[in-house]
Amino acid sequence: NRRLNPQRAFFEDMGSFVTRNHLRRMPVTLESLKQVDLDKAMAIYQDRFADASDFTFVFVGNIDLPTFKPLVERYLASLPNKSRGEKWKDVGVKRPRGVKTLNVNKGLEPKSALYLSFHGKQKWTKDDENDMTMLGEVLSIRLREILREDMGGVYGSYSYGSISRVPKQKRDFTVYFGCAPENVDKLKKAVMKEIAAIQKKGIGADYIDKVKKGRTRQHEVDMKENWYWASKLSSAYRYGDDPKGILEFDKFVAKVSSKRVKAAARKYLKKNQYILAILRPE
Repeated sequence: NRRLNPQRAFFEDMGSFVTRNHLRRMPVTLESLKQVDLDKAMAIYQDRFADASDFTFVFVGNIDLPTFKPLVERYLASLPNKSRGEKWKDVGVKRPRGVKTLNVNKGLEPKSALYLSFHGKQKWTKDDENDMTMLGEVLSIRLREILREDMGGVYGSYSYGSISRVPKQKRDFTVYFGCAPENVDKLKKAVMKEIAAIQKKGIGADYIDKVKKGRTRQHEVDMKENWYWASKLSSAYRYGDDPKGILEFDKFVAKVSSKRVKAAARKYLKKNQYILAILRPE
């Protein structure tokens, strides 16, 4: 029954569209479930856990090391080790080039949604990652002001950018919001207009101040949370980064500026390379 949910159907269709209907990204269906070989599935599961030589375990929290060490020696050191030396595999999931549009008509209620994704190849660096995050923070503030407060067209909007590092380095910057069907076009134009304005003029000092203060407040909370440390440490070891980089927060907050926001908008939000998906009622 999940296809009866317009939002779920929208994201499923969009997922297939942006990955060119790649087999590894298609939603599970009743038809595909009939093709599942349970014995083969179990064999794959057993094979994956038959070699723990490339597993990395991360533990965070209030840990008493003398108590903890014998538990590690008993339960982790005894895991099977075949030293297979496995590597990432690129299965060839690629996004369509140029400007592509998907229209999904689903549901009867007067509800629509818009998904905008700017994407492309992008070498990962800490500065680029910081700039991508900064751009998402600035645009989130501006779109909230424009789309919700000024135009009264949405309850909330979402914008966020990230750079993937494996199996290939690439960027993705997303804008998403829900709205009434009759407001889709004018809100889309407002988003594009604001992006063009930031690319031309950057952003005011008051917005830079808001981003810096917002990051600092959130970081103070994050530093006390186990999930934050687990996430950051796992990421550092996964990509071979120096874990000490987790403590460089102040260094990258200081780099947030109107000049960098302007440069990031020009670099990442290309008007000749994006995917636009719109949900409208049937």
